[in-house]
Amino acid sequence: MAAINSTQQLAKIRSQIDTQQQIIGQLEMELQYAILGSPRGAKERSMGDIVADVRGMYDAVAGGGALGAATERGVKNFFEDKNGDVPDLSTQMPEQDAIRHMLYQARALLGELRIEEQGWNTEAQEEKARKKELIDFAKA
Repeated sequence: MAAINSTQQLAKIRSQIDTQQQIIGQLEMELQYAILGSPRGAKERSMGDIVADVRGMYDAVAGGGALGAATERGVKNFFEDKNGDVPDLSTQMPEQDAIRHMLYQARALLGELRIEEQGWNTEAQEEKARKKELIDFAKA
């Protein structure tokens, strides 16, 4: 079994954090548009457009496809009526509560990624220290 390269894992986590911050920024902007209205020249976006953008961002990150699919399922579940029917999200106007819900999920995931980053950062520092000790021992 090959050992996990902590530096590569740390880089992967940081890439996911960057993407997560972009998603949070976009969702904050969409929420602001939903509350205050879109500025002149900005087209009104449906929930389907917003979900598609977020899913695309997740899909661009290694291992992010499952997150994009989960986000889409979560939004559809949010809009589900008493009969279990889901309206066509591509025609659904931005719903403040749905965007807020996505934003809360995105912020929670960012927190989890930060914790994971701390763990891998510690691991990478320990690995670096072990390599330095080995080099020093080999010189002696």
